[in-house]
Amino acid sequence: MAQPKADTKEESAASDTWVDVKAEAGPEVEMIKSPYATKAAMFRTLDGTIFSVPEGFVSKLPTLVRLREKAQDGVTNVSFDNEVAHVFFHHLCTGQFQLPFSEPNWGWDHPKLSHTLWKLKYSLRVLAAAKKYGFFTLECSAKTSMEEDYKDLPLTVLIDHIQENLSCFKDEMIWLGEQMETALETALSHNPSIFKDNTLLEKIGHSPEFDRLLVQVIGEMYKLLHVKDSEEDPVAPNPYFAWSCEPCDF
Repeated sequence: MAQPKADTKEESAASDTWVDVKAEAGPEVEMIKSPYATKAAMFRTLDGTIFSVPEGFVSKLPTLVRLREKAQDGVTNVSFDNEVAHVFFHHLCTGQFQLPFSEPNWGWDHPKLSHTLWKLKYSLRVLAAAKKYGFFTLECSAKTSMEEDYKDLPLTVLIDHIQENLSCFKDEMIWLGEQMETALETALSHNPSIFKDNTLLEKIGHSPEFDRLLVQVIGEMYKLLHVKDSEEDPVAPNPYFAWSCEPCDF
């Protein structure tokens, strides 16, 4: 019977040899300190709720930094309630626009419509806070959320919403005109006789500011539909211009 071949001394030595591979030294990497590792900044809302936010995030917003310098007791007062504060500080830390869904039950026949209107009013309050504190990304997120919700509203309900909150849009007439134009175009595509509809006509005559906006929007729609081939200034002024009204009181 054949015997297994014994390993030679050289082969045994080679198999027992440990190869030490030295990695080349790479560039020195400086680790960035996590904002979550910074100490907490304290903010007090209008209703007295205290929010704790890492300073690393607060430093992103100059308005908050300046406010904190004036704080007397280590807690900075802000001019919005705890509901707006949740959205405000959550966006500051994460970049996300999150409305806490705990809206009241208003007993509407159309729950989706009730939910959409609740979101719009919430977003409108957030928008006001974002503009006041110079929080541009939150302002854009609030508008984007509202634009999506406007698409879910019947035209007459949208008009009611705008008329009820018109003073809150005093600095947003260009944007509001664009939303109205989109809503009217959608309604017109479903009902070519929409401008003869008494349901729509009954919404006119209650607010001079809204009527003015509506006429401007309809005029712009007419121009786009019927004067496309006319020679126009390539950078024509926007038809929606600012007007003055009392500031929105939240």
